[in-house]
Amino acid sequence: MATFKFEEKDIPYQVGQSIAGALFDSGIYGISHSKQSKKLRGAFCMNGDCCGCYVKVSDVQVLACRTPATKSITVKRGGTGEI
Repeated sequence: MATFKFEEKDIPYQVGQSIAGALFDSGIYGISHSKQSKKLRGAFCMNGDCCGCYVKVSDVQVLACRTPATKSITVKRGGTGEI
């Protein structure tokens, strides 16, 4: 099974699975930070409308629910307003 890195942890994923889906399958739900309170939050709508799942891939903010997981990426929590 292929994996990607999320804050130093190897996360397994299925081909075609989103970053958010793979993180949820691994029991990681707090994937982004609230812009105002800085508290952790997860994806809500899973289709890109709520903007609740921003993560950083190669220092670029992307929506985890809309971005496919791939073997060579390193993902960090995002969403603190640096979009």
